[in-house]
Amino acid sequence: RLLGPNTLGAVNVTAGAIASFCPFFDPPMAPGGSVGLVSQSGAFGGYVANLAAEAGLSFSSWITTGNEADIDLADAIAYQAADPATRVILAYMEGVRDGAKLLAALEAARESAAPVIVLKVGRTEVGAAAALVVLGELPDAERPPMDSVFGGLRDIHEPISGLVASLWGLGERLEDVLGNHHDAPATPVDACLVLAEALVT
Repeated sequence: RLLGPNTLGAVNVTAGAIASFCPFFDPPMAPGGSVGLVSQSGAFGGYVANLAAEAGLSFSSWITTGNEADIDLADAIAYQAADPATRVILAYMEGVRDGAKLLAALEAARESAAPVIVLKVGRTEVGAAAALVVLGELPDAERPPMDSVFGGLRDIHEPISGLVASLWGLGERLEDVLGNHHDAPATPVDACLVLAEALVT
C-alpha cells in the first residue's frame, strides 16, 4: 500500500521502525509512549513531534497521510485503534473523502477504549481555503458538516477555538496569519474568524 504523496512518512516508535525524514526522530524517540498521532498535514505532524521531542515525550506511532492516494486518515486511525500500545489517538483532520470509513475507524477506536481527539481545521470558509493547497480540494466540500458526523459518537465535544487562540496568542484583530507550510495557518485562521470581529487580510 502507498502512504502519501506529500507526506513526512510514518514511525512506529514501539517497534523502532522509522520510515520518515522528519528530523525530530533523530535520535529515535524512546519506546513506551501510549499516544498515537495521525495527521493529514506533515507540517503539523512535524510540529507536534518537535514539541514532544523537546519535552522528552514519546508516541506509540506517528503517521502523516499527506494527499492520501491510498492510505487515508481512517486507515491510520483504525491501525492505531488495533495497536495495543496506543491508548489515546490524536488526529489532525483537514477533510474526509469517505465518511462511512471514518465512522468505522472511530467505532473501532471506541471498541478498543482508545479515545480519539480530533483537531478539525477548515471549519470556516477562509480556514477551508487555507487548507485547499494541500488537499487539492476544499475540506469536506459538499459533505455533511463534521459536527453531525461526530455528534453520534462524542462523549465530550466542545469547540477548541479558545484553546487555539491561546496557543497562538490571538487578539481581537489580526493583520497577518503566518505559518511554516501552506496548511499551517488554517487552524489559527479558523480561530480568528470565530473569536475576532474582523480579520484584516
